[in-house]
Amino acid sequence: MAAVQQNITHKRELLAGDIVEVRSVLLEIRDKSIRFRHETRSAEIGEIAAFCETTGVHMDRQARKSAPFAGSIRKAAAAQLAVSEPAGA
Repeated sequence: MAAVQQNITHKRELLAGDIVEVRSVLLEIRDKSIRFRHETRSAEIGEIAAFCETTGVHMDRQARKSAPFAGSIRKAAAAQLAVSEPAGA
């Protein structure tokens, strides 16, 4: 898979020694692409420090072009789809 687009938003500063947690959610799966959201939060106060959305495209490395995901991969991904986007979107 090749990352096609990644958008990062920084909302607050984190300092060395801060305890953080990262939450990831699958937002969308299409025939040849997939979209994720990752959030970095301060574990101490729960505020979102940054988030990013990444869109990836499944590539056929030999043909050097986009290719559909295998049905088994789409099915497994569809089972993980987020019901709604995380707060802070």
